[in-house]
Amino acid sequence: MKAPQGGGRYDVARRTWDAAHEGVPVEQAWQWCRQCLVEAARYAGDFGVTPALHHHKPLIDNYRQMLRMIREVDSPHLKACLDAPILKNKNPANVRRAVLETGDLPVQSHFGGEYERVDPAGPIRRASLRPLPDGRYERFGYEDSASDYHPAFAGALCEIGCRGWMN
Repeated sequence: MKAPQGGGRYDVARRTWDAAHEGVPVEQAWQWCRQCLVEAARYAGDFGVTPALHHHKPLIDNYRQMLRMIREVDSPHLKACLDAPILKNKNPANVRRAVLETGDLPVQSHFGGEYERVDPAGPIRRASLRPLPDGRYERFGYEDSASDYHPAFAGALCEIGCRGWMN
């Protein structure tokens, strides 16, 4: 849902998911989603479209679960949207491992975060964001560039020959 002040919000979608899946075992929800993805991937392939599955809650909690779902769908048309910003462990070695484990599947990623140049002559800095109850995010400082995982992420994508999109 688009927020009136701009950006998106997840709170409405989360409430809808929770209400629709109340009492439904996770494995049942997984099977339903897999069945839908099998059909969607087939239709997408018929029209030359490449859907990319994201490692995003509520059903898929990490990139390995995303890879499991892609394997189970077993379609040459379903690929991966691997996002370093939502990896639980952003250690550069772990980020690189996540990319290498996805192999030839990544076709899209989200760069993530808010970036700005405070001083016109200064460096670009990535803002640290924290979630708000309504699904928006607020800025509360800047991440230390020494802990930046983006070089490891971009390097590993180049290493595997990724020709996908970053937005």
